[in-house]
Amino acid sequence: MGCSSSAAVRKSTADPRREECRLEILENIQDNDNIVQENNRMLCMIDRQIASSKSSRELNRLKKLKSKLIRENQEVTVHSDVLKQYSVVASEKSNMSQNVLSN
Repeated sequence: MGCSSSAAVRKSTADPRREECRLEILENIQDNDNIVQENNRMLCMIDRQIASSKSSRELNRLKKLKSKLIRENQEVTVHSDVLKQYSVVASEKSNMSQNVLSN
């Protein structure tokens, strides 16, 4: 019996931190999604400017900016994917821990 009560104490003290981490991960994923959406809007504007630009200097500047935004989108997407995988693994570990504690 002593083991299960100490396990219950560990569970109750760990849950708020896990929940806080889970919420922070979800917030980071949402922030990343917002960055990608904003970058995509900017990419559309840049494409329109490229189509109407007559200056080669301006074209080069726009193309560099476009490349930078595409690269940032790729990095942010990878980061979100890692966070999502971490979230799934953490959730599975939490479920396994709760199953062990309840047994």
